[in-house]
Order: sequence, then structure tokens, then C-alpha cells
Amino acid sequence: MTVTMAAPEPAKQVISEYKDIPVYLIADPTTITRVELGRDAMDELAQSIRERGILVPLIVRQEGDHYRLVDGHRRLIAAKVLQLETVPCRIIADTEAEALLDSIIANNVREDNTPYEIMQAALMLSQKFTLGVSAIAAKLGKSEGYIRDLLSVAGLPGPLHEKLHSGELSVPAAKELLRLETPMDQLMVGRDFAERRTSGVAASHIIDAFFAARERQKNLTAPEALEVAKAEPLFTCGLCGYNKPLKGQQGLVVCADCYRDLMFLWEAERRRRQEQPPVEHKWSVAAQTDTQWNVQTSPPAQNPQPKEHATNTQPPP
Repeated sequence: MTVTMAAPEPAKQVISEYKDIPVYLIADPTTITRVELGRDAMDELAQSIRERGILVPLIVRQEGDHYRLVDGHRRLIAAKVLQLETVPCRIIADTEAEALLDSIIANNVREDNTPYEIMQAALMLSQKFTLGVSAIAAKLGKSEGYIRDLLSVAGLPGPLHEKLHSGELSVPAAKELLRLETPMDQLMVGRDFAERRTSGVAASHIIDAFFAARERQKNLTAPEALEVAKAEPLFTCGLCGYNKPLKGQQGLVVCADCYRDLMFLWEAERRRRQEQPPVEHKWSVAAQTDTQWNVQTSPPAQNPQPKEHATNTQPPP
């Protein structure tokens, strides 16, 4: 029996060439996959390069007599600010599509990426390379659930993307906005969430109350319903399991009805304990082991006399 082995795919050719390239020969990347740094952060990067130089070479791809940047856009900007003549680079032999893919991955596996930047990278990988959620998550080093959430909130109105980038709007809170039917409602509630830095859990409760308020009063406008929802958000009661306005906490998130029942039971137990006589406990260490305790309970004396009227049984001196 003859077994035919498939020929292995050729490895991607990489030119392991490092050289200093004049800055004016390096063109910006075709697609910028990261949001630009603020002025202060860019000044810090430029100061670091001025003192220590560029420690990590830029990655470029040769295109005729010039080079196309693949990774290192911020370092290239800082080099231009410092008016450096050359920058250290590594040249690779990727195609344009491979270079874009490398650029997206290289720029989005960093820990300082914002959810908005990761969302933009996930959209590029999904639309330009037709990758699925699992492949995108593997390439970006994120969980599939997180990538799925980011792709879902990409459909929110554009101004909310800015709130995601600034960190004012969290991804869990943004995901809750998808429950609202119109972009106008999403924009109105999303801006309120961003202003108050609402968490995902609180956002879920407020939107539940938003729907409940509009169900109770059909003539409420969306802003009026939002004000009612913020004043009385719905929470899932930890005892009865229903979504009701939160009125009290006693170790659990409970609704007003269950809170009232807890207070009734607590008061009944307090009165019961007051009516029962106290029980005296005598604690002693067991003879055989020092980790075992014996409890000796002695019943209260019959008709005990008050201390102030107790008879002195001691003989006179």
C-alpha cells in the first residue's frame, strides 16, 4: 500500500534584513489600525526616543523605491517630530494583504488598546479577511465572547464609539443599549450612561425600568421614561426572583415586598428571644484532644431571685 503525502505549504518568506532607512522614504500604512495618541502621550514617546532611541525597529515592506510601514506608526510620527534622518527598520516580504493582517495583529495584541481599537481591528479582520469570531479571537488574543460583544456594539450610533474609545462607556453597558429599538433612544441613553459611568449591571436594570415605565404610561416620552428609570431602577430580587424596584438591602438585593417580610421575621425572632430565658454555656476543653470542644448546658435555676434581693448565705465573719 502506497501512502501519498501532501507536499507541505511553503513557509512565508521573510527577509531578515535590518537597516536604517531614511524617514522620507517610509510611507504611512495603507490602513491605520490604531487611534492616534494624545498630545501628552506623544510628547512622552518623543522624549523617550530622544533619550534612549528607538529600541524596537519599525516593520516595513518594500514597494519599488520606497517602503510601506507595517508596524510602528506612532514611532514614525515621533521620529518626524524629532526630525530624525533615519530610523531602524526590519524589512519583510509580505503581500499587501499579508502586511495589513500583520499590522492589525501587531497593533492590537498590546495591553493598552482601548475596546474601540480592538473593535475596529475585529471589524477589519471580519470584513476584509472574512474571518470568523473564533479566528479573530485567536489572532487578537481575546476571548470569543469579548470579540462577539465588540462586533455587536459596532452597530451603535457613531458618537457612542467615541465614548467607547474614551472609556466613558463600558462594553457591557454598550451591549445593553442594543435592547433599545431606535438609534435615537440608543444615543440618548448611551450618552447618559457615559456621563454617569454606568456599569453593565446597572445599565441592565435601568433599561428594564425604562421599558416598565413606558409600559405603565404609554404617553411617556423617551427622556421622561429614562428619568423615571434612573429614579427607580428595577433589580432582580435575590429572594422572589422578580424584577422590582430596589427598596432595601439586607445582605441581598431584595425588593420592597421581600424586605418587608424579612423585617417582619427579624422582629418576630427578636421578640421570641427576648421572651426566652438566657441559656448558660460552660465551655471546657476535652481531655483527649485540644481541638474538640464539649458543651455543658445547665438549665436555669427555678424561680431565680433578683440579684438585688438575693439572700446573703455567707456566715458572718
